[in-house]
Amino acid sequence: MKLSNIIKCIKIPFEYSEKYYLSLIISGIFSAIIFNIATYLLSVTINIATKQSDYGTNLNIFLISIYLLSMGGTYFISNWQTYLKNRFKAIIYLESKQKLYLQKFDLPYVASEKSENLDLFNTLVNFEENILNFIDATVFLITLFLKLSLLFVMIAYFSVTTSIIALIFTVISVALVIKGGNASYIANKKVQSLEREYNAIKKILVSQESCEERKVFNFREYLLDTWHKKYEESRTYKEKAFLIWFIKAQFGGIAFILLTIGIIAILLFSLMNNNLTFGFFVALLTTFIGLNGAMSWDLSDNIDKFIKSLLINNDYLKFTELEKEDSKEADSKETESRNKENLSNKFQKLVVKDVKFSYPDTDKIVLKNISVQFEKNKKYAIVGTNGSGKTTLIKIILGLYNNYQGEVSFHNKENNVIDLPNGIGGISVVFQDFAKYYISFRDYLKLAGDLTVSDEEILRIFSDLKLDIDIDTLPKGLDTPLGTVLEDGINLSGGQWQKLCLARALLSDANIIILDEPTAALDPISEVQIFKDFETLCKNKTVIYISHRLGATKNVDEIILINNGVIYEKGTHDALMDLDGMYKEMYDSQKSWYVKVEDGDDH
Repeated sequence: MKLSNIIKCIKIPFEYSEKYYLSLIISGIFSAIIFNIATYLLSVTINIATKQSDYGTNLNIFLISIYLLSMGGTYFISNWQTYLKNRFKAIIYLESKQKLYLQKFDLPYVASEKSENLDLFNTLVNFEENILNFIDATVFLITLFLKLSLLFVMIAYFSVTTSIIALIFTVISVALVIKGGNASYIANKKVQSLEREYNAIKKILVSQESCEERKVFNFREYLLDTWHKKYEESRTYKEKAFLIWFIKAQFGGIAFILLTIGIIAILLFSLMNNNLTFGFFVALLTTFIGLNGAMSWDLSDNIDKFIKSLLINNDYLKFTELEKEDSKEADSKETESRNKENLSNKFQKLVVKDVKFSYPDTDKIVLKNISVQFEKNKKYAIVGTNGSGKTTLIKIILGLYNNYQGEVSFHNKENNVIDLPNGIGGISVVFQDFAKYYISFRDYLKLAGDLTVSDEEILRIFSDLKLDIDIDTLPKGLDTPLGTVLEDGINLSGGQWQKLCLARALLSDANIIILDEPTAALDPISEVQIFKDFETLCKNKTVIYISHRLGATKNVDEIILINNGVIYEKGTHDALMDLDGMYKEMYDSQKSWYVKVEDGDDH
């Protein structure tokens, strides 16, 4: 890691609370100073007690009192550090989560799909704990460094050679432990893909969404076995890394123990030759024995924490420095309302011109020179077989994919290009694989962007879409949670969920509504009916249907058939049936699904 990056990583805690970070470091410095003062005063106190020194009664009492106060000061500082850490933890938990979630939210869609970015985010799931570990380790290392530095100065006063030997052994101990810390971090990085796999399997084993299939297919044993293998593979790799760290930590501890034995021998020899006072001998002996724990396990643990935390801080920098998507949010509710009105008046057509698209890191062309126009208040159907490129085109229109060639633009009556955002007054969408959020009905519907929607509007849309749920009979009305995760929640069928998504799209009051296989959970007859109802509700909107089921395509203004990434056929239902091509073949193969609503029309 570059020095500039190391400095940035060390400064990260300052982003959350400069005051607490500095307070903890300063308390560590005071702790080291008091420790060394206590060491010196202990030697003075023993010398006074053994009558090897006599500074006079008053000064003797003063020095002993200072020693006792310094010991009390160490206790006070320890408690103060605990208090500061608890306060600091509360601050960084909220602020770090918020920053990371916003960064993930603002990532371009393509970037959010990359496995390396998912790994980065997963590394930072408990980032607040990492910051605390980093601060703990930093304070410990600063404190230990000052304790040893001042201790070596005290030894140098008695013997420079002994002080230099002590310094060399200490450097060897630290170097061994640092290598172990690197190995531990590398192991954690290498097992991330395995952890993603066994966590995905764990979700299938325990999540509510998988409950029915778990019971019906009884795949418990197979998945448990797979989960166990992945977990064991990850654990074994980590265990090997821990063993490397443990061995190097032990060597570091052994090096300091040998140093302590050597120092004791030198001090004892000097004491016997009257070159050292008994108080100074006892004070140094007690100090070195007391530091043995700090220089073996504590040093190993904190250097390991420091290195891992420093490297995770570097991951944090990488993640927060990923290129964000341009975010054009309205400044206020008034601006949102004004934009909605203005966009409704301005929007005239959506133009897709010569669009070509390939997924990142692949050579396969998904869309080839797509050119099509979608005009205000007209209805369109984009049809084709699975994998033909229908949904990819929609994701480009929505701005989820921006690494395409060609042009996607929105125009007003004067044919000037205008901005048309996703959300209020712009574009709304119902995806085939829509997300189920286990929050209240009200909150779910407001996620479309319009936070001012009234209960009356919600209930009217429910009635228009024939959502067969009597809100008045629910425990909390529109505040009743969806699903059974929360208390008083209600389970919805697949069809009810899809109608709820349609309701959310309508409540956004968007100019363009895109429906990507929105009725996949409905039977063909219900599908045709819901499209008829939806058409009535969207008279003054541009609607784009995406489907491989053709029951709703008869009444749209234009049908666009995509096959192998190109516009294969285009026109009205009647025109395409007369063309006697791929569309007619697809429609005829599905015609029997919709026979009850054909009204005698053989097309």
